[in-house]
Amino acid sequence: MLRSTQFLGLVSIGGFAFTGCGSDMDAPRATEGPREEALEVAAYATSDEVAGEQASAEGSGGDAALGTSEQALFGWCENPAGVSGVLAALSVAVAMELRRWQPLTDFTHSSSGGLALSSAGVARCQDEGSVAGGITCPNVRALLDLQKAPSTVQIRLNDGKLVNISELKSRIASAWQSQKLYGQSRSHELSYVSDSPSFCGDAYRFYPRYPNTLLLFPGHGLSDSLRFVGYPSNDVLNFAVLYGGTVTVDPTYGLNTSSDTSTGSCDAACTKFSTTNLTGKCCSCGGTNRSFSRASFSPNMYLCQ
Repeated sequence: MLRSTQFLGLVSIGGFAFTGCGSDMDAPRATEGPREEALEVAAYATSDEVAGEQASAEGSGGDAALGTSEQALFGWCENPAGVSGVLAALSVAVAMELRRWQPLTDFTHSSSGGLALSSAGVARCQDEGSVAGGITCPNVRALLDLQKAPSTVQIRLNDGKLVNISELKSRIASAWQSQKLYGQSRSHELSYVSDSPSFCGDAYRFYPRYPNTLLLFPGHGLSDSLRFVGYPSNDVLNFAVLYGGTVTVDPTYGLNTSSDTSTGSCDAACTKFSTTNLTGKCCSCGGTNRSFSRASFSPNMYLCQ
């Protein structure tokens, strides 16, 4: 019996392996090693095997992020203090709503206000039609709102990690300094291609191109524009250039999707972004069914409590 195969198409271009992890933020990426070998193996995992892994995780009572079994197998998706997952989700929100990774243009940072959209960023949100309920770039803003969360509020991600707000603000500040040091990529646009369950949650794929053209923008030229979200040391980010030139990042489930829960089912998300009201809807976190409540610090972030 033939089984369909999911081909992730991870490639190495010009002697560089495009993945999103490392032990030193500014260290060069190795082209060979245990993780790169594991990627080659994982790239050819069959859909039946992936489905089996996920069913096993669900059957054991774990409603954690999709891809939990792969995390255990390869030791990926390290998410200290919950910060790496938040920053990886921010990279997706920026790509979806601003349709580019140009952080030095679209964001500002201050010691008092943390990371925030710049006037150019707000204008870009409006130009791209990324407005919901009068809020420009609602997913980006919801994730930035986490910087304002009071210390008394527990924000748990699907991997079980609690987000340490102090550490989040500290990591954002140091990542911003790194971004200023490395600059940002040339002008480009990102077009959403697809998303599907993957190692740390849902892998989002984007087609990079030169502005106002269909010409492929070299994906490897985008990595330095992800310094503000922790590249290359962010193990949840998993930035990669795929076969055909698309790029992918792999954030924790729940922080980007805005789809509503299905009728009669509980959404397996401890913290969830949504532009529709999820208050009172069934959710599952840590194997326990609860209900969503709107976070006090953000109009579009919901906590399973």
